[in-house]
Amino acid sequence: MIKHLLSILIVALFISNVKAQILDKEKLECEYKFSWVNDTTKRSVRKEDFMILKVGDKVSEFYSYNTFRVDSAIQADLSKGMGAVEMLAKRASYGKKGVEYHIFKNYPSGKMTVTEKVGNDNFKYEETLNQKWQIQPQKAKVNGYAAQKATCTFGGRQYTAWFTTEVPIATGPWKFNGLPGLILNVEDSTGDFRFELLGLHQVKGESVISLPQKSYINTTKEGFMKVTAKYYKDPVAYLIATSTVKITPANGNQSKPRPYNPIELY
Repeated sequence: MIKHLLSILIVALFISNVKAQILDKEKLECEYKFSWVNDTTKRSVRKEDFMILKVGDKVSEFYSYNTFRVDSAIQADLSKGMGAVEMLAKRASYGKKGVEYHIFKNYPSGKMTVTEKVGNDNFKYEETLNQKWQIQPQKAKVNGYAAQKATCTFGGRQYTAWFTTEVPIATGPWKFNGLPGLILNVEDSTGDFRFELLGLHQVKGESVISLPQKSYINTTKEGFMKVTAKYYKDPVAYLIATSTVKITPANGNQSKPRPYNPIELY
């Protein structure tokens, strides 16, 4: 019942016809595999997502290709006038989404803008680009590139990264930035979170980096983390409290807390 309820609500409230603000023209695209431990009581079980890093002259964007693919398929069906019940019946054909965040580095200048969906709410907050790396003497070949090791502490976790000056751009996956070359691989000290470069290519054409113009709830990083923790503690209660659609779970069904291992601890 609960799973059925969530599926109907998510499809019914999907926002269509989203416009976007163009921030930059894409020059380089990098693909990463993101793997992580979602449930710390089952560390042998890892989740995976396929991530895209778009790099422009000034701005970069990082997001899940799987989420983009599913949202695009849903958007296409909505544009055809397909109803929520029909879309629910074919939900398996959409596939599974990945992570819900988009990270825009150096937008605005010197900061990053993070957007992320929790339940049916779209949140947005800004954060400074303030990672302090310690470049280490160790060097190695990573994905065919001459790479060097660097370490930092960020969001309550310790990270080891490998970067290459052969691609002289000061960015990388997720929120990582500030090294004198592209970050190829990075992992936290527990091994729970890992980003690995799969490939990259120059982009020719009219591909752009754009920020979808949605009805965002503007917040802070701290405020967003509180909301996320609340959602994972009781997803159905969160949806009932924040939805404009009246929901009454049958037979007094209550949702259980979902595994919660946030990449940022503070």
